Amino acid sequence: MLRTLLLTAVLFIFPVGAISSSPEALYLVADSLWNEGEFRAIVKLVNEESQEEERSPAATYWMCRAYFGLSDYDSSVFYGERAVKLAPDSSYYHLWYGQALGKKLSQGSGLGGLFKAKKVKGEFQRAVELDPTNYEAKFSLMQYLLQAPGIVGGNKDEAFRMAESIKEIKPALGHFAKALCHQVREEYAKADWEFRAATAYDSANTEFAFNYFYFLLDREDFSRAEEVIEEIEQTNSDDPNILYQRGKLHLFSGKDLEKGRDCFKKYLEREPLPNSPSQAAAHWRMGMIYEKMGKPDSARVEYRRCLQLEPDYKEAKKALKKLK
Repeated sequence: MLRTLLLTAVLFIFPVGAISSSPEALYLVADSLWNEGEFRAIVKLVNEESQEEERSPAATYWMCRAYFGLSDYDSSVFYGERAVKLAPDSSYYHLWYGQALGKKLSQGSGLGGLFKAKKVKGEFQRAVELDPTNYEAKFSLMQYLLQAPGIVGGNKDEAFRMAESIKEIKPALGHFAKALCHQVREEYAKADWEFRAATAYDSANTEFAFNYFYFLLDREDFSRAEEVIEEIEQTNSDDPNILYQRGKLHLFSGKDLEKGRDCFKKYLEREPLPNSPSQAAAHWRMGMIYEKMGKPDSARVEYRRCLQLEPDYKEAKKALKKLK
């Protein structure tokens, strides 16, 4: 409600064409739309406010982010590259250009993609150089160092040092970063401690809590995972992702499979939030539950529904082939 009122006020105060030329006004409007997942609205706003050839650096940057949110990574890279050319000293512009490049490259394969990955690292490094307090850029660089192979600059020791530096600026995020590092190192007791510290510092951050939940599922600590999902539900009961993750808990533990199936059914009745599992994923998971329940015909139905929504869903294809 507050965001809606703020958006209405800004649109009323600023005449047409003035928002995109005012970085402050554009930030107020675009950031509100971004937080609501209204990515197409950002594109529409910028297009209505300015012509391509006269677009400001800030407007170009928000086009990069909007297309990123829409999973149109080609367009996101296009506008990200243009934004850093228009304003080469902006830490956040380099950060989001790097994010877009990373997503685009993750969809490709081969040595070309591996060597181009160095460009992603370079953008994150530049973002950190321009603003050493930009903890989002440091976190992105940490993730790259942690996940990338050594041939393109991955380095788990450097990732851990970056996590330590994040902790000095943003303690909760730093603990979360260290948890991810320990998890990759298979230092599970230390990872568990850091996840607990992150959620203790910022109990309202569902990203920390959900990632702790995923960690516990992977470790097959189902009782603790159930406690964590209940803690999330106490403060974020309207989040549909809770239904999806509860379904996974029943699926992975093998307990109360009917309840797990019902969780996925309820999830499919809701509109997924940005960055939440797709409806196709829910059908795939429900197919897995039906398999565990000994109902292959029902499982086939769910796998086919998954593929109707996303024809290239590899896991559903494999599962359906196995049942034939």
